[in-house]
Amino acid sequence: MMIQKVARLIQLSIIFLLLIGSGVLWLNSPYFSKEKALIDSEAMIRDLLEQASSTAAVSLNFNNDQNLNWLVQHLVESDYIVSTSVFSHNGSQVAFAYNSKIILNTPDINKVEQLIKDYSPFIKVLYRQNMNIGYIRIRLDKQKLMVLTQNKSLSRTQYYQILMIIICVIILALVELLRMPKSWFKKELQLKS
Repeated sequence: MMIQKVARLIQLSIIFLLLIGSGVLWLNSPYFSKEKALIDSEAMIRDLLEQASSTAAVSLNFNNDQNLNWLVQHLVESDYIVSTSVFSHNGSQVAFAYNSKIILNTPDINKVEQLIKDYSPFIKVLYRQNMNIGYIRIRLDKQKLMVLTQNKSLSRTQYYQILMIIICVIILALVELLRMPKSWFKKELQLKS
């Protein structure tokens, strides 16, 4: 009888701890979502710079202005990239494009450059056979990038919250299952007496 009470107490405490753990995860999931979005956006920036720099390095090495122009135009089609510039080793600008959705079409290039300076630049040096052949500068709208990655993280968070609800339902079903044999045995004992 004492062993049953101790076993029952252990079962209930485990279930109680699982319910508390699920609740804590539920409440902290928005915090984890924001932290995950920040990590994801930093990883996206690193990957973008790495891929763009390798493409730009090859094109710059072979003086292929057509490929460089295609690259910078293609990059600014993204919602969060404001501008892309490729410079040669002596600092002269070889290719440039800006996102007309973010910076409204302005014929004055000086005004465009002033507007673009408000955005964070990310620079990667271009190397070819261990020689510095130039650099690429990508200016990003970090707020738009964060919103994009946060939306992805939010959908992931909602998935986890649904998963936690399912876990809670399973825990409650286990509680009922654990309760059931005890009452069933009591009925059996009463019938025999």
